[in-house]
Amino acid sequence: MYYNTSAYKTSTSSPLQLTQPELIDAKEKTDSIELIYRQYYKYSISNGIELPPQEPIIYKIVYSVVNGKWNKSEPIYGKFVPAQKETYQF
Repeated sequence: MYYNTSAYKTSTSSPLQLTQPELIDAKEKTDSIELIYRQYYKYSISNGIELPPQEPIIYKIVYSVVNGKWNKSEPIYGKFVPAQKETYQF
């Protein structure tokens, strides 16, 4: 059986692009500061179409003082938990 492969067009995508980090919360602790960020993967298809954002990437960076100097942690990744609202129906 013969298939005309020129009829099937493919496009390339680059799934590793990320949006700019968005600061969503800052928590001041007694001995550190936690900055919580949100980012999304940005999928671009070669013909200029972008897919809508999927589940966000959530991470925090902790700043603390160690031996009298500021210390910045590596990103600590978390899990996105969608907001839930209690509703009632009668």
